[in-house]
Amino acid sequence: MATQEGKDPGIVTTVRLNQNRPFPLRLLHFCLMFLVLGLGISIVSVNMIRFFGDRTVGPVARSNIILPCFEESDSIEKWIRPPSNLMHKMNDTELFWRASFVPRINQYPIKRVPKIAFMFLTKGPLPLAPLWERFFKGHEGLYSIYVHSLPSYVADWTQFSVFYKRQIPSQVLGTFSSLCMWRHYLLFHLKLGVADDQIGSSVFFWVSPRLAANLHIIHFYCSLFVVEINIYVGVLVIFCLVKITAHMSLTVVTFIVFALSQLKCVDSVQVAEWGMMSMCDAERRLLANALLDISNEWFILLSESCIPLHNFRIIYRYISRSRYSFMSVFDDPGPYGRGRYDWNMQPEVTLEQWRKGSQWFEVDRKLAVSVIKDVTYYPKFRDFCRPGCYVDEHYFPTMLSIQLPHLLGNRSVTWTDWSRGGAHPATFGNSDITEEFFKRMFEGQSCLYNNQPDNVCVLFARKFAPSALEPLLGLSPKVLGF
Repeated sequence: MATQEGKDPGIVTTVRLNQNRPFPLRLLHFCLMFLVLGLGISIVSVNMIRFFGDRTVGPVARSNIILPCFEESDSIEKWIRPPSNLMHKMNDTELFWRASFVPRINQYPIKRVPKIAFMFLTKGPLPLAPLWERFFKGHEGLYSIYVHSLPSYVADWTQFSVFYKRQIPSQVLGTFSSLCMWRHYLLFHLKLGVADDQIGSSVFFWVSPRLAANLHIIHFYCSLFVVEINIYVGVLVIFCLVKITAHMSLTVVTFIVFALSQLKCVDSVQVAEWGMMSMCDAERRLLANALLDISNEWFILLSESCIPLHNFRIIYRYISRSRYSFMSVFDDPGPYGRGRYDWNMQPEVTLEQWRKGSQWFEVDRKLAVSVIKDVTYYPKFRDFCRPGCYVDEHYFPTMLSIQLPHLLGNRSVTWTDWSRGGAHPATFGNSDITEEFFKRMFEGQSCLYNNQPDNVCVLFARKFAPSALEPLLGLSPKVLGF
């Protein structure tokens, strides 16, 4: 039959292969055109929203509103009224700029009641919230609350809680890209696939059979990459090639997955990590949000494992009457102090100026503004204080001891127990909470308060586990005074 048709089987095979080769190239061209079109539409739509957004809303809103004789924007209320909604849309640059406004006249033209801003830096929920609710009860108008949690956490406080709508936004990174659709889709299925090989194989087979068969290996490879990748056009082109050929090496496919995971989309947020500059960013963000309320005069940083050791009146009086702010600042000549110093810090920070201190502090309004307006020391600590230099232990103590040392009390008012050793202090649970426990905590305290000896040295304590809540509530009226 091959002789009758005058065709050689070998030639037929060659012709068929040659006919199939151009197909991926045409499909690649199509993908490139789709990418360019998608990016173009994204850019045009964003600019249209920016250009036309206010114009379409403005006239409609104004047409049905009768303006009052005296507009509120011309009154002092505009400047002194605290934000009604903490979930604003300012990024850190805008927030810090706005929060750095400082009146040049010390005398306020209004009756101002100074408040304490309690700033909670948490991972998610506040397991000791019932104790804090009891602590704040009856003292409205003398405090403000701000909560910075992980971006994924959605608070479920009731409207009767003091923590209701007190969560502040995290920093938004990057801008919108049409490639984010691919990123979300791929990463969603990657997590699904790593959790369940059978499901993963089915959802990943359309990308690459090799990818579907080696999900756990890919997950391992992704954990090895440490360099942040910014690839926009290139990633999707290679991604299309993987889809077309399905014969790329596992390492290349893994590289593509990781590159997509590093793509910065509009909903990407900064997560505070212990010992990293992102932790200080979160603390500065808390300070900046609290500074927007002109009545906040003192700012206390707390964690979800902190408890108050006295009632509200004692703590308010102690903080408000102090001439100094309570930030732990000391010179540690050992390997965990000066040993962390990087000579690239010079000339802004010398070895003799290098300081260490506790992360948990109390500062007044002047120091808070100094922290959020800093652009001199921040880049140095961001670039040259990296693990094992823990920036949250050095940045604020060093900067403030250089700029405003006369305003610092050089001690913390948050008690912690380091007697067990390790990188973190001891955590106390249900069985630890007794009257004897607090008696040992309060005994033998000695410090300077307004340059005079005093035996009240700590106002808060950490770390307390969620299991400690029930005994704490039982003992708080007798031991803590509330």
